[in-house]
Amino acid sequence: MAYYRGELEGLEDVASAKTAKVSAGRVDHVGGSCYFKRYLHRDRVDPVKDLFRDSRARRALINEQIATTLGFYLPTSLCLMERRRGGFLTYCALINQAIDGAHILRDWLTDPALGMTSAAARKDLLISFGHELGRWHAAGLHHGDLRLGNVL
Repeated sequence: MAYYRGELEGLEDVASAKTAKVSAGRVDHVGGSCYFKRYLHRDRVDPVKDLFRDSRARRALINEQIATTLGFYLPTSLCLMERRRGGFLTYCALINQAIDGAHILRDWLTDPALGMTSAAARKDLLISFGHELGRWHAAGLHHGDLRLGNVL
């Protein structure tokens, strides 16, 4: 509830799309770092759509559960938060446990300190990523915001 009320101290903003507010921080009783993602309306139609569908946070949680059941590894969601007034969604957020030490795909391709210094190594990584993405699509899964910064 401290996050919902804006009272959770020690959070740092993380770069994200304009349609979400993402922060990172530690939650001691969870035992580590977490990411806090509050989903914002993308356009004027979103509030109407939300009358007839699950929130973006709930859809993300459901999709995580489906992907995990199919054998894919994703960060674990710890908490779903939603608030509705008069049937209208006024707040939704998802809190995920961070995967400490994980790097985003962009870092693997651009940061020499991670050891991907040769073109052949980067090519092998991208081929492996392509195979994994193919497994996702073969399983009927699709990532709604697939970019190098969203892949661990």
